[in-house]
Amino acid sequence: MSGKHLGRVSQVHGLLRAAPRAPGLRCRQSPWLRHVSLLRLARHSVGRRSRRPRLERHALAAALAAAAIALSGLVSSGASTTAAYAAPVVATRAAPACTNALLTVTKGRLEGAAGSRFQTVRVTNSSAHACSTPGWTRYHFLNRTGLIGFRSARNPGFDPSKAPVVIRAGRTVRSVLSWVDPGPVPAGQCHARHATGFRVRLAGIPGFHRLPLDATVCTTKKFRPHGTRLSH
Repeated sequence: MSGKHLGRVSQVHGLLRAAPRAPGLRCRQSPWLRHVSLLRLARHSVGRRSRRPRLERHALAAALAAAAIALSGLVSSGASTTAAYAAPVVATRAAPACTNALLTVTKGRLEGAAGSRFQTVRVTNSSAHACSTPGWTRYHFLNRTGLIGFRSARNPGFDPSKAPVVIRAGRTVRSVLSWVDPGPVPAGQCHARHATGFRVRLAGIPGFHRLPLDATVCTTKKFRPHGTRLSH
């Protein structure tokens, strides 16, 4: 028996000695029975106290297990929720680059307003699949002897990092070539000449497309032509 148990036995023994007896009652108990009674009381007292930490340990273990199960459920639920709301990754294949052989370039309407002329240029994808181009354009007037004047400035909003223009099979995109009517412009600032055509170069595509035109245009840098990017 350990020292703690012996201490409990001594405490019980002291309690029994100090306990009052009823008057007129005399009960003699043999030393052996008294010893057994003391042992039973000590075991009962020790067992009652020793079981309490054990029960507490069991209760704590059960609570920890329940918390772990609840936490795992929350984690798995959060993971499934995150997976459900995560944006799906869709693999996309970029359209191949357009070539001059795939494109048909034609003139559209010619309009005039406020001393300027506006020539629509149509670019059609004549192939059976989509193709892409940066979309930026450059124009230059010409006559029977060759190029005249200055080529057009960069398109408004020029930015090489912009997404390319995708032209689906059989679809058409448009650009607008514009220039100033020489009539109201002083002769020294315009140097007017007759143009029989113009050529358009599409960024990212070697070569150019040549189209007919019958117009009088300025050939100075100040009044050079302007163009817009291809758009749907």
